[in-house]
Amino acid sequence: MKQIGNMTQVELAAYVQSNLQNEGINVVLSGGSAVSFYSSNKYVSKDLDLINANFAKRRAIKTVMEKIGFQEQGRYFINPATLFLVEFPNSDKPKPKRESRTRYDLPEAREMG
Repeated sequence: MKQIGNMTQVELAAYVQSNLQNEGINVVLSGGSAVSFYSSNKYVSKDLDLINANFAKRRAIKTVMEKIGFQEQGRYFINPATLFLVEFPNSDKPKPKRESRTRYDLPEAREMG
């Protein structure tokens, strides 16, 4: 396995995701790092935004991150071997339920010929 300092952004995201998943914590890559991946690095982000899909407790995430060499500093997890920061936006705060949106009935599409 590559050392963290030699991992690309995508490799680091996969490594972190894999370690979290081994502990039952599911995350999804989002934000600028996802754009970097899908745009073949035409846009570059220096952080990995990982969405905590099953609302695991932040302390559970912190335990895994520390196990793989990251330390929590503010909202980020950092590892001195890499320039990439890891963030778990709103890691254990479920979003409040929103009122359902109004459904608009649109006319049916017609075939143009």
